[in-house]
Amino acid sequence: MNISPQKVVSKLKYMVKRNADLRYVAKAFTHVSGPKFQEVGDDEVVLLTVGYNVSSWIETFFEQHQRLGARHYLYVDNGSTDDSIAKAQKLPNMTVASCDVSFARYQRQIRMLSTRLYHRGGWRLMLDADEIFDYPNSNDIRLPQLTNMLTKRGYTGVVAQSLDMFPAGELANHFDDSLEQAIEAFRHYSLSGISTRDYHDPSGLVWFLKQNRITNSDIKLLFGGIRATAFGENCMLTKHPLVKMLPEVSPMLHPHISTGLRCADFSALIKHYKFSGGYQNREASQLSARSRSNIEELKARRVVLGQNPELKLCNEDSLSDPTPESLLEKGFLVASPAAREALGL
Repeated sequence: MNISPQKVVSKLKYMVKRNADLRYVAKAFTHVSGPKFQEVGDDEVVLLTVGYNVSSWIETFFEQHQRLGARHYLYVDNGSTDDSIAKAQKLPNMTVASCDVSFARYQRQIRMLSTRLYHRGGWRLMLDADEIFDYPNSNDIRLPQLTNMLTKRGYTGVVAQSLDMFPAGELANHFDDSLEQAIEAFRHYSLSGISTRDYHDPSGLVWFLKQNRITNSDIKLLFGGIRATAFGENCMLTKHPLVKMLPEVSPMLHPHISTGLRCADFSALIKHYKFSGGYQNREASQLSARSRSNIEELKARRVVLGQNPELKLCNEDSLSDPTPESLLEKGFLVASPAAREALGL
């Protein structure tokens, strides 16, 4: 295959810039507390999050995943003005770091470097602090058992689908809920407004996704949901949050996508508690500083909430108390017969 000189030059320029950006962001990382570097066992999971003003989420976020069996923890602070770092430092087996470069510009580099700078080996569970990960039969199968099973079955990553959780009453009454409070109050979800694409659909994200092997064609890319219905957002609901750290795997090459994966034949769940944790103040500061890459989505939500301050997301079509098992029955999550057997379903 002939490659034009222009493409060669373009690729070289891209590689030079990519490496320069990685070096720049790597120098901006500062170790704050906890272990500076750890070797991670083959089945062990490092839970990591990059956060900004996540004080009201951080403790419950790590407690929830500690119950699932995460062994190591990393919090990377991106310029918080609250006590996020102080709270994170109190948590056991926690490494705390900071990296204050622009998240909107360097999100990919921050996330990628977070997976490698402080731990080597094992698996990474990469989530935002307002997300809770779950998977079928998690009551009986802890994370190290799950990753061991995935390895034995030849898988190096898991696809998860995100559900935006919301309360029964007015959304604004819960903007300042802690994550603990939100888990109690935000019991509702919607399966309306969700659009689907094949995993290897040729539009949009094909460059990233073509580097992964999907072993269950029932696993789709999902978009929209309640935020599409309420705010007109075509947000991507599909993520690759759990990956094995191998040389061929590139974690978080895209905010939602890791590459070089052989994806498991079942999908997992992420419960998303976006509208909590000081929602209004957090997004107002992000808009003011233009510190996020999704500025237009933030603006659109602000307009809708400004026009309807008593907005309720809950309606007659809403469902409540989702579990991975119930969402398998509803078709939001999927699992092959072999996966059901391996998971004890």
